[in-house]
Amino acid sequence: MGRRGSAAPNGPTASTKQVAILSVGARFKAAYELYAHAAVAGSEGLDAAKIATLCAGGRPPDLTPEEACAFDVSLALLDGGVLPGPTYRAARDLLGQPALNELVFWVGLYASVSITLNAFDVPSEAPDDA
Repeated sequence: MGRRGSAAPNGPTASTKQVAILSVGARFKAAYELYAHAAVAGSEGLDAAKIATLCAGGRPPDLTPEEACAFDVSLALLDGGVLPGPTYRAARDLLGQPALNELVFWVGLYASVSITLNAFDVPSEAPDDA
């Protein structure tokens, strides 16, 4: 395994991946995805304030450059259309092509997961979300 939590040798870090996943879950308002990945993100080193802001659909001000890049790429992809050239180049230059490829995969996968969870109204298991 490459970088912590990455299947690819030069893939995104675990916290960067969780920023992308939480951004996708927030965009789709997928309760279970947000619940499950908030816990994973915490175990991967994201602090509670970052997680809360991401789950609310916001961009935390204290993201690392890699996390900020993942957030920007995720939202650009979720807006539809082609990933803007400057965003693509900035991500490729910062993360590297293999990590960008993996990031795009995770955004697409978790968009599909979010849609599926929402189709069956899968609730959060958090007791304070009831």
